[in-house]
This record gives sequence, C-alpha cells and structure tokens, in this order.
Amino acid sequence: MRALICGGTGVIGHYLVPLLVQRGHDVAVLARTEQSAERARALGARPVSGDILAPESLAAAAAGQHVIIHAATRVPRTFPGRPADFAMNDRIRREGTANLIAAAERAAVPRFVVQSIVWVHGDQGGAWIDEDAPLHPGPLARSAVELESQARAFASRAGAAVQVLRCSALYAAEAFHTREIVDRMHRRLAPVIGHGDNFQCFVHAADVASAFALAAETDQPGATYFVTDDEPVRLGEYLRWLAAAVGAPEPRRLPHFMARLALGHDMLEAYTASLRCRNERIRRQLGWTPRYPTFRDGYAEVLPGLRGR
Repeated sequence: MRALICGGTGVIGHYLVPLLVQRGHDVAVLARTEQSAERARALGARPVSGDILAPESLAAAAAGQHVIIHAATRVPRTFPGRPADFAMNDRIRREGTANLIAAAERAAVPRFVVQSIVWVHGDQGGAWIDEDAPLHPGPLARSAVELESQARAFASRAGAAVQVLRCSALYAAEAFHTREIVDRMHRRLAPVIGHGDNFQCFVHAADVASAFALAAETDQPGATYFVTDDEPVRLGEYLRWLAAAVGAPEPRRLPHFMARLALGHDMLEAYTASLRCRNERIRRQLGWTPRYPTFRDGYAEVLPGLRGR
C-alpha cells in the first residue's frame, strides 16, 4: 500500500510512520521544510515536498497513492488560551482539508483517513455516548465538524472510502501538552475547576497510530470511530492522580466564577465539557485494541520518558 501522511512529523506521525513501514507499506510524508523532511527520513518515510495550505503543491504528492491520511494540526502552545489562538488549527481543518480532498479527487485516491475530535459532541454530561450521539460543538470544535462534512461529501461524490477518527485527549512523552501539564502540576497551575466531576477521555498517541493504520488498511466502506481508551475519568480524579504520580502538590480548586474570569466563557466551556465515549465500534469493526487501556497504563510508559527529557 502506498500511503501519504499529512502531519506525519507530529506526535501521531512519530508512532504511525514506523508502524506503517514495519507493516510493509510505502510511506510518504508531506514535508513543508527541510527540517520536516529530515524528520520524515529519520522515521523511515520518504519526504514529499508540499504544504497543506498551498493547493498547487499537493498534486504531485497525491499522485499514485492508495490512501491519504490527514493528521495535520496546529494546536497552540498557549495557556489558558483563547479561541483566537486556534485560528491556524481551524484553517488547517477547513482550508487544508479542502485542498487535500481536491488533490485526492484529482488523483482518484480510493481511501482517505482524517483526524477529528470527540469534542464535536460538546458537553454530554454523565451519559455514555457512541459515534451517533448528537453534535453540539463549541467554538473550538466547529472546524472539526466542517472537516468531517467535507470528508463525507468527498466520499459521496467520488465513492472514496473515508474513515473519520474522532480522537480523545492525546498524550505521549513526545507531546508538548503532556510535558506542559506535568510542569504545571509541579507549579500548582493546573487547578481542578469546580468539583472536577466532568468526564474526560484519554488515549495514548501509540494507540491513535494503530487506529490510523487499521483504518488506512481497511477496504470496507467509510465509517466514524471514537479513538479513546477504555476508561473515561472525572477530570478532578485525573489531575489528583497525576499530581501524586509525578510527586507534585495536590492541585488547587478553582471555583467556576473565578475560572470564568480567568478563561472566558468559551474556554471554560471547553475545559469543563463532560464526555464518556465508548470505543466498541472501532474494536468491533476494525479489530482495534488499545495497548494502554487506561490513562494509568499509558502514563506508566510516559512518565519515565518525561524524566529522561
């Protein structure tokens, strides 16, 4: 199988590229800079010059591919952040997806795998949900809904098999935001908002990579999958567990009214949304099994890596 990965030098690509190479596939990675090209080579892939926001650069990259994997993101490294900080990430989801689909359609690429997020469902309270639950995206997730709509329109129009992977909160030793949360725990700058009783779902980047690989290899019609571990956890419980695991002080509690002043309405909504996502569909249809079924299992692998850094 010939696969083109957009976002192949990021955290997911760190695991996905070697996995696909190990499984015997010809892997190309879209590289915007020479630094990215060097990173792609180090992972075992063949770099292809191109930029997801430069449509004219994508035609050659898409030609002859059996599958295109869209895992490109630009999540800001700011905290607490504002919706405006996500403008480039939104642009990649909207414009970048449109550009990539246009190239895939011209090249008659038969399969397309795209990364979305579980937060397209918004706040679902304490209810367990599957992929058919209603969508209630906040400002940070609206571009992901548009990304999914574009991908499904491509499937309908061109007959391509489009797999949409709605990923939960990703962590890995290589991920900036994982290192940042641990650092903030030590400085008591990662408070529990309110009672911290909203549910959050997590997944290790290695398990996301294996889900992408299975989706890329499948010949069945497209579907939407949650990519999340087996155990949603209340956010306050997670933060208190992580503080103990890294030897940090007990997290502070921040009342909702103070969090609203610090974060603003939209960011508070994003931080306190409650999601309990089932992963039965991807297990059943793709045969996916997470290597790290809970965040505790995953952090047992991550924390030594963080200390090494």
